[in-house]
Amino acid sequence: VHGRTKDEQKIQRLHCNFEVMKAPFIIICAFVAFSSTSRAQESPQPLQVVKISLSDFALGQYSLEYERVSGADWSAGVSISGIGFETSAESFGLGYFYDAMGNWHSVYSKIDAYVSGFEACLNLRKYGVIKGDMPEGFYAGVFLQLRHVKSDLTEEFSAPEAYSTWYGQPYPHSIDHQAKFNSLGMGVQLGYQWMADNGLSLDVFAGPMFRRANRTLTFDELPVSEEAALDAVDDRLLRQYYPTLSLSRFYQARTGSWFKAGLSLGLAF
Repeated sequence: VHGRTKDEQKIQRLHCNFEVMKAPFIIICAFVAFSSTSRAQESPQPLQVVKISLSDFALGQYSLEYERVSGADWSAGVSISGIGFETSAESFGLGYFYDAMGNWHSVYSKIDAYVSGFEACLNLRKYGVIKGDMPEGFYAGVFLQLRHVKSDLTEEFSAPEAYSTWYGQPYPHSIDHQAKFNSLGMGVQLGYQWMADNGLSLDVFAGPMFRRANRTLTFDELPVSEEAALDAVDDRLLRQYYPTLSLSRFYQARTGSWFKAGLSLGLAF
């Protein structure tokens, strides 16, 4: 990666973004085709709904979900998500230094992050009632979520010649690194799905979950200890740069309780 020019890296990232968005659509379409074939001899035909997540899209995640009625008031679903986006954040007070003339300056700094990965989710829902094979109305459900995300992050400073004379910054070095985040969680949800006469659906849900999460950070350089570098990553990304939620939600991920909510638009057929 380090041997490529910035333009070549940009082209590679755009290509990866395209692959990230394409993968969930291919998988879900194959699943729907298989489901349609397997139920060709069934009567009556259960309703199925394909949805896209509007809330995930706002966070740089491209999700496609397939839901199928599987009983009098039950439905089962699977969703596949591709994660891919670039983001940046700035800080105008990461540290302070004196220049050669004795003038006092603030250090301007910037981070750039490229994030990619995937998420898979299985869910089972019980509706209050399903009329005419239509999964509409209030429901309660359980879900299982698996996620893998990678973040390539670089940091630049306005005064590289002043690294050794910083004040107010315990780690006066860049935090360039690659981070990998993995999580497996299970939770419950309450929601409501509205169905229009033309087949359009609007699904909103929320609920608590418990997940087991881990992260691994690999640094380009370690001028001091790895522990100091890890502390610097947490301090800057959670308290200095205030990055977008799309990025910070991965760095905040820890084993324990969490919350999942969403809004999806779909089409029944």
